[in-house]
Amino acid sequence: MGESTISIGLGLGGGKAATSNGRLSGGGGGDELAYPGGLFTKSNFEVSVQPLFHFDASILDGSSADNNPSTGTAVSTWGDRSGQSTDYDASQATATKQPIYQGTYLDFDGSNDNLALANTYNNVAGSGWTLCFVAYKDGTTVFGPIGKNLQNSTYVSPLNFSNGTTYFLDNSSGSVSVSGYGPHFNSIQQFVTQKDTSNVVNYYLQGGNSYKSFTQGGNITNLFSHLGHNGYYHNGRIYELIVWDSTLGTADLNVVRNYFNTKYTDLPASTEFS
Repeated sequence: MGESTISIGLGLGGGKAATSNGRLSGGGGGDELAYPGGLFTKSNFEVSVQPLFHFDASILDGSSADNNPSTGTAVSTWGDRSGQSTDYDASQATATKQPIYQGTYLDFDGSNDNLALANTYNNVAGSGWTLCFVAYKDGTTVFGPIGKNLQNSTYVSPLNFSNGTTYFLDNSSGSVSVSGYGPHFNSIQQFVTQKDTSNVVNYYLQGGNSYKSFTQGGNITNLFSHLGHNGYYHNGRIYELIVWDSTLGTADLNVVRNYFNTKYTDLPASTEFS
């Protein structure tokens, strides 16, 4: 791609002024998202559950913002900052398939850019999970922040991969308009997809605006296995993406919502989860 390439791994640093061990004094992170076992354990935005993995472009190596590369750098590894012992770093060895670092986000070209997680997450019937992310879709082109296959494109990230104005209902039918929730392409947005232990899946846009619910009890191997690829290659930006292997409660969802709106000031106004 012509840009320099950087490979970054998981570490223990902090994104602000740090102590000698790389963390803020007391594990604090100001306006960073904090949780037990994570890079930050105390902040203005604290959730009660440690995520399975957490990719944050503003702390690209998952360790410290001080290690961020120059704008325009091709990225071979995006470090997970969740603090989990399992390696969930996402990487791409082929230079022509590497997204580009742009300060607060990674830019995926929609052609073949993608990063593969070192370990994947499989959907299992009767298990709950929560996906929260901030992304930007370039025009009416492909939207695929996370997944690996076509089924995932409609199940995990239901923004229509070929039309930025509508959202998938399910694998077999068309789409549902959510025109009242703000622009759907060429703009930054926050999404939540959540599955409970009864296999009910709910989709939310801009906070607690629920626009779709259905039941999906089937097992899906490698439900979360790639960034920028869900059977189609993502064309646009990924700012931040977090997955929990449980169904987050209302209070925690609102913490994440407020964290996103505070950090990404260009996001549309969001609705409180209730």
